[in-house]
Amino acid sequence: MYRLRLWRFPSARLVLIAGLLLIASVPAFAQGRIDGLVKQKDGTPVGGAVVVLNEKGSAEITTSDGKYAFDNLQAGSYTLTISLADHTATDKATVTTGVVTVATTVEWTLKFSDTVTVTGVSKHVERIVESPAAVTRIDGEDLAREAVDSQLPRRLTRVPGVELTQSSLYTFSLNTRGFNTSNGRHFPVFIDGRDASTPIVLGNQEWGALPLPIDEMSSIEVVRGPAAALYGSGAFSGVVNIISKSPAESKGGKVRFTFGELSTAGWDARYAAAPKTGWSYRLAGAMSRSRDFTKSRLTAVEYDGLAKEAVALPDEAVQLMSGSGRVDYAAGGRQFTLEAGTARAENVLAVTSLGRSFSSDVKRPWARANFSLPGWNVMAFYTGRDADDLRNLGGGTGTYLVESNIGGEVQHHRFVARGRGQVVVGASFARQSLDSANPTGTQTVFNAAQTARQEALFAQFDWNFTPRFKAVGSGRWDDSTLHDGRFSPRAALVFVPTPGQTLRVNYSNAFQSPSVVEYFLNTQVAAPVDLSPLQTALAPLLNGVSLGFNAIPLLAVGNPHLKVERIETFEAGYTGVIGTKVMATASAFYNRRHDFTTNLVPLAGSSLGRVNPDFQAYKPPAALSATAAATVVGALGAALPASLFAAMSNDPAGKPVFALLTFGNFGEATDRGVELGVTAWARPDLRIEASLTLSGFTVKSQAAESVISPNAPTRQFTVGATYAGTRWNGSATLRAINAFDWAAGIYVGRVPAYAIVDAAAGYTIGHGLRAEVDASNLFNKRHYEMFGGSLLGRRVLGSLVYTW
Repeated sequence: MYRLRLWRFPSARLVLIAGLLLIASVPAFAQGRIDGLVKQKDGTPVGGAVVVLNEKGSAEITTSDGKYAFDNLQAGSYTLTISLADHTATDKATVTTGVVTVATTVEWTLKFSDTVTVTGVSKHVERIVESPAAVTRIDGEDLAREAVDSQLPRRLTRVPGVELTQSSLYTFSLNTRGFNTSNGRHFPVFIDGRDASTPIVLGNQEWGALPLPIDEMSSIEVVRGPAAALYGSGAFSGVVNIISKSPAESKGGKVRFTFGELSTAGWDARYAAAPKTGWSYRLAGAMSRSRDFTKSRLTAVEYDGLAKEAVALPDEAVQLMSGSGRVDYAAGGRQFTLEAGTARAENVLAVTSLGRSFSSDVKRPWARANFSLPGWNVMAFYTGRDADDLRNLGGGTGTYLVESNIGGEVQHHRFVARGRGQVVVGASFARQSLDSANPTGTQTVFNAAQTARQEALFAQFDWNFTPRFKAVGSGRWDDSTLHDGRFSPRAALVFVPTPGQTLRVNYSNAFQSPSVVEYFLNTQVAAPVDLSPLQTALAPLLNGVSLGFNAIPLLAVGNPHLKVERIETFEAGYTGVIGTKVMATASAFYNRRHDFTTNLVPLAGSSLGRVNPDFQAYKPPAALSATAAATVVGALGAALPASLFAAMSNDPAGKPVFALLTFGNFGEATDRGVELGVTAWARPDLRIEASLTLSGFTVKSQAAESVISPNAPTRQFTVGATYAGTRWNGSATLRAINAFDWAAGIYVGRVPAYAIVDAAAGYTIGHGLRAEVDASNLFNKRHYEMFGGSLLGRRVLGSLVYTW
């Protein structure tokens, strides 16, 4: 079969071409520029307004801070038309050379949702009420008020549909709409466009190794539903888009000292400045130490159904460290960002499908470079991971991993037809390098160092048929060394029947590629089997030919024949403002899922048949006669248990191995659900939020050896209140989850229902001082959130913050 390649040259050339395009877009002669700001009479910026430059027919949309820009303008007079919902205003600008500033003041009566903008759904700025997918935005002000505990996933519990399962202090699995996994790889996290996941299992996020403190984040956007049409493989259930504050947004210094339960102690600090026009920088660092909720299972377990472990959990405190630096340069509508940093996590426990694993030391270096000008953005990134002596507490030797993910993306966005349409086009690439050699050079996860590559083209087109009705179509072609080329489409219709009320229907299709581990795993799962006595007994028939029976490895192996998992989604949504103080959202969805990648299953000797065709039944050395070979096979069949004999095979060099376990593709399921959310402002400084998610799951087919479980509750409810006064602030959230079944590898059991309360408060003392307190699981309700996870209790922390 002919296989389409997007391009056949090294991915680095993509960056070169992008750079040449950007250089070509910069005019060779002096031209003018309009830097604009739209604000209300009281100074409040107006985000989400479409600004049309009438003489050129071009358009831009204001960001959340009310800003927009037009570049490459000839000298002359221009008229600007500014519109938002049913409101319109005009302004004028006279351009010569250089930059002219236009500040437009409007007196519009706007609902609070009218000016909220997001970028994560469509990869361009758009009003949240006009987004073609379900999305929730959490602002930086809310994040800063609850930044004490450094547990970012807890900030997302009020988002409708989000499923958060915690297995230890800093280990979380974040998902939405069911069929969660212990590593949560269906819901990738992007930080300023950089894929922050682990290179070995793309989509899996190590939350204890975040690059920045929570209060250095400008916003978090949670996009629910398949997003592969713009993000590719892995955006199976949605994406989390984190945007950090620029140095110009956080000028000055801050230092926080934190202390509390579980013997927690730590600090974080930041300093940002703009030493000269156009230049700004930021330095940030953090360090913390804490005990964990985890317990050793060597002699006892925390609850029924768990098995004891062969290795004792080291009695060590969790230690987290991070440091980073960023430099920005902005001039004439161009902006260049260069940043880099590293994070380190020591003594962190995680739950995997093979058992609990203990990481004594994980280092996460990273870097990002970004260049943007009006309509264009080019980004390159590096995400690394160095894990020493990762140990499965169920037994086995330590594994070592040195990983990297290097990638980039070029993107162009523009309005067409005087603002009626918008176009996004782009290309991306990424390359992962993985080496599992231990200090002696022996591979511990693979049989050789591995690499993988992804390349993609994507596009989206928005068209407003009327000011209240638009259609959106997007699609992405992905090609990779891990899978054949695939196209992921998304289509949506957005209708605004009356101002403040939005209806949406959309269809999307996404896929999840198996990980490098699922393709290329080659690791011993038990001590080798010594069959040298059998070889000695057969010696008279062998004529000096060695069978290699002295130490036959028992292996878990990957399966290069795996197919991608697929999901198809139909969705309808509503966003509405009721009166002037209540915003309601609702989403109803139906998913069809195919070709689940199993956990490790028997490679042969079960109802699944021979799952991996690369490991056929054992063949004796070709140098033996047919009679001798048949005798050897017969002797093995008589000497070995049937299941072990069925697993006996040959490695690529012909040596005998027991290929016990591998991965396969089995199963089909459907699920449906409703996500409801309400936000109400009782007063300007008091906000109440509630969400209810109802889900149903039907597994149509599965393999008995690999049970498919949604690993998610059918009902979950959250309600919370946030008070943001002049000096005092406080928040409290109740999260109630009904009981559900969990099945992920060796961990199969029931997760009981639980309800917990989280709370936070802060007080501004004055002179730059502020006191804060944060309580997770305030009433100390002992519970576990995934089967196999730790029993979680309360942790109360206090902090003192000084800013200048």
